[in-house]
Amino acid sequence: MIGRPEKSTAAPRICARTPHFRREGVRFPPSSAKLMSFLWTAVEMFAEKKLVIFDLDGTLIDSLDMWDRVDVEIVRRTSGTAPDPAEMEAFRKEVLREVADRKDAYVLYCGAIADRWHLNVTKEDLHAQRYEVAREMLVSGVAWRKGAVSFVKALRKHGILTAIATTTKRRNVDIYSGENEGMRAEGILYELFDAVVTREDVEAIKPSPECHEQLMRRFGVGPEETLVLEDSLIGLDAAHRAGAAVGIIDEPHNDAEREELDARADFTFADWPEIEERFLNEMTKGDRP
Repeated sequence: MIGRPEKSTAAPRICARTPHFRREGVRFPPSSAKLMSFLWTAVEMFAEKKLVIFDLDGTLIDSLDMWDRVDVEIVRRTSGTAPDPAEMEAFRKEVLREVADRKDAYVLYCGAIADRWHLNVTKEDLHAQRYEVAREMLVSGVAWRKGAVSFVKALRKHGILTAIATTTKRRNVDIYSGENEGMRAEGILYELFDAVVTREDVEAIKPSPECHEQLMRRFGVGPEETLVLEDSLIGLDAAHRAGAAVGIIDEPHNDAEREELDARADFTFADWPEIEERFLNEMTKGDRP
């Protein structure tokens, strides 16, 4: 764990977009919501934290558009017509918001796809097809987000436990860690994290807090010693229900939720290089991994 360093007299830098520490925000200028910027420090974000829990899809890895492509392809193969990817993305988010707390959420989602595009296939068969189509893309079409691996290594070097809490299946994570050579060249997933909780490890997926609570119990830490880093409202809800502070990273696929994410998150930040720079400069006096 990194303790609380001496308070810096230097003025904190304004982040690239609208990062903020919710309880100590300062608005510039007060007359324009569109130009709103907030200040936060790494001390506020990381002091006394023993565990950082990361979401996976969209947060650590660029994978969300892959699932749009997968879903378009399974409809095309079954019906001969390919939906618009933007329409598919909006449809997926709408359905998953309604069934996210169900363990069979993605089977139900495949049933909704079959109903929406009038596919003559069971939801179970379409779900199986979805993962067949996804496998090739999981191996070669997914990459770490820029700076993610470097930031995780920085946390680990300085004694902070790292974990993943994801709604994706274990077999997908196995592919990322063992078969995706692009990702492996930068960092092997299972070697970067002290624990990985997937959808098979819980009774209820996000927005249930079960995944985060399980990890906190495993490592013997409390909510006040835990920081969750996410990109979505469902993940934010899960972390807050577990009592943990939440930092939200920008993810273009979640721009429709941006206003609510910015309002409800404890911190927001643009990307991993930004948060690593702050962590190293403010918490470790520039000590690089």
